[in-house]
Formats: sequence, structure tokens, C-alpha cells
Amino acid sequence: MTAPSDTHQQLLTREQLSARNRQSAVNHQILNPVLEPGSAVLKGSFEVTRLRAGLVLHRADVEDLHAMTIQATLSPGMTLALVMDGRADISYGKQRFLLGPRCDAGGNLLREGVLTSFAETDSFSRRSQRGGSERTVSIGMTPEWLEDGLAEFASHASVMAFNRRHLASLTWRPSARAIALAEQMFRPPRHVGSLHHLYLESRVLEFLIEALNASSLALKPQQHKGLRLKEYQRIDRLRALLDSGEADQMSLEQIAGQAGINANTMQRQFRAICGSTVFEYLRDRRLQQAQQALEQDGASVSEAAAIAGYSNPANFATAFKRKYSITPKLARARLS
Repeated sequence: MTAPSDTHQQLLTREQLSARNRQSAVNHQILNPVLEPGSAVLKGSFEVTRLRAGLVLHRADVEDLHAMTIQATLSPGMTLALVMDGRADISYGKQRFLLGPRCDAGGNLLREGVLTSFAETDSFSRRSQRGGSERTVSIGMTPEWLEDGLAEFASHASVMAFNRRHLASLTWRPSARAIALAEQMFRPPRHVGSLHHLYLESRVLEFLIEALNASSLALKPQQHKGLRLKEYQRIDRLRALLDSGEADQMSLEQIAGQAGINANTMQRQFRAICGSTVFEYLRDRRLQQAQQALEQDGASVSEAAAIAGYSNPANFATAFKRKYSITPKLARARLS
């Protein structure tokens, strides 16, 4: 992998970009602008690494040389994408995502990964502006690899059920450890041969397992046959609202109004799919934000308690230890 100081000296042509993407996509093309053969489209580093049959790692640290729309066709499977820096405007089928770090109301940097399932073949597109940049880690998995490669994963049945829901998506807030793993993927030691792949694969698997655990893949539609697809989609949208922070000051009735259903129905469907009430989900989300503040930003225990919505640090410490099996003080000591 190119050293950081050289990253932005490499030019990638449209033909090179298409060739590298063939490991995970077909029909890769630049819809616009019309470019001459051999034209450079990206500056930086773009690597596609096949780690195992059905498991592919993408690493992009690039600057766009044109305002472009790129399109390709993706086969069934699952993708996990995390934009570390910059912005990515992408679509899976008709689902559009604007990905990249952002600051919350308190000025804290937040990163979110997106896990997306493909039950059938569908399109992928990426829109960019000239001079735009992104640094992204993305993992592609086929259904066969999910079936075999995650066979020992505790929530394997839930993962496979999720993958049968076409264009279902979940967001995930990476921990400090996951951020460190992503950085290691970008800058692996200069191993040769199989050691290089083994190093990357070990990081990818740990990264992936955290995402699957943290993105609450307690979505088990096979256990809730009374719910229809549109009801799962409604709860997916509700989760996105809760994750955005916009519902933090809303009452239960106001949140239900945003979801377009009454509060009792919302609670019943949300608990059936997510395994918790709406307010339990919000509480856990705030605890996760507090954990990130402790581990990534070095926030004090009192500051983390305020982020989680606790006025009493002792009560916060009790709730934090109940969820993470570690005290806030020890979590802060793990600051990387």
C-alpha cells in the first residue's frame, strides 16, 4: 500500500478504475462526463483486495478530478461501508446515502457506517464533484461467504434473514477500536504474499463482527411473520430518525407522529423488530455516544454522563457498566 505522503501523486484512469472494480461489480461505467480513453479520473489510492472467495475489501483514498456519475451492477450479498474522511454520495438501487463524518450539536465528530443487503442484483452509483475527496473502507460479502464464513457468529441466523431483505440497511457507530482497525487496513505493514492477506483479513473480520453486533442485528423477521415488509421499512426509517438525534427531545407521541402510526402500534412493532422500546433504544444510543466520547475524545466521566443524559455521574456509571461491563473510568483509560 502506498505511503500516505505518496497517496495523492497517483493518477487512476477510467480503464484502471473499471478493471479494479471487476472483482466485486460488473457493467462498471462512467455515465458522465464523456471522457477520452486513458483519461485520469481519480488522484490517490484505490485498492480492491479479494481476501477469500466471496469476501472483498475496498480501500479508497482519492480526490475526484471531474464531476462524475459512476454506475455499476452489484450481485446479491451484503456491503459494509465506512467513510473515514470526506464525503460519499452513493446509491444502492433507489436507496441514496450521503456518507461522511459530521459533528453533533456539541461539536463532537461522529462517523457512521452503513450495512446494506442485496437479496437480488441491483445497481450501484456514485456521484462526485471535481476536487471532492473521500477516504473509505468498504467490505463486500456474497451470500455464500455469509453462510460459511459467519457460521460460528452468534447472530448468524439474523444476518442471513437480514440479507434476504432486499436493500435493507442499518447504521453503525464505530468504536475507537474499529476506527483503529480501519486505519490499519489503510496502512498495513509491508508484509509480502499470504501474510499481507492474512493481516488484512484479520482486521476485516474484527471490524465486521463489531459492526454486526453494534448495528443491532436483532432484526429477526423470521420470528415475526405477522409484520409486513412495509412495517419493517417503517421501523427502518424510524431507526434512522432516532439515530439522527432529531427525536432526542420529542415525546413518544411526537415520534409516533413522525413515523405515521400511533404510539402503541409503534412500540409494539419497534419492540418486535429491535428487541427494545423506543426510549430504551434512545438510551442505549446516548450511552454509545458517551462511550465514544470517553474512548475517542478523552471526555471526563461527568461530560460523558451529560452526553448520555444523566445529571448524576454515579447513576451514569451504573448504567454504563451494566451495558459495557466496564466502568466509564476504565473506558476512558483505553483512549487510543
